[in-house]
Amino acid sequence: TERSIELGSLQKRVDLLVYDSSQQPWMLIESKAETVTLKNSVLEQLLRYNMSVPCRYLLITNGIVCWGWERDAQALHPIEKLPIYPV
Repeated sequence: TERSIELGSLQKRVDLLVYDSSQQPWMLIESKAETVTLKNSVLEQLLRYNMSVPCRYLLITNGIVCWGWERDAQALHPIEKLPIYPV
């Protein structure tokens, strides 16, 4: 569900924040309406949220199209399928 985060002095809401079994943020998901085309501005929004809540996986979706990345210390790497949730 939505969760409030702070970006500097701004309050924002991330759509979905998935925690791992150690209760650490694991995946951030930004959802848009089906009519919204996914583009770089949506990813940039998610990356801003990721500065406040660092996660290994990032996902944007409009319910029709889904794009995902795995983040490491150097870069974002596109993923072909959703990762297996660590239990």
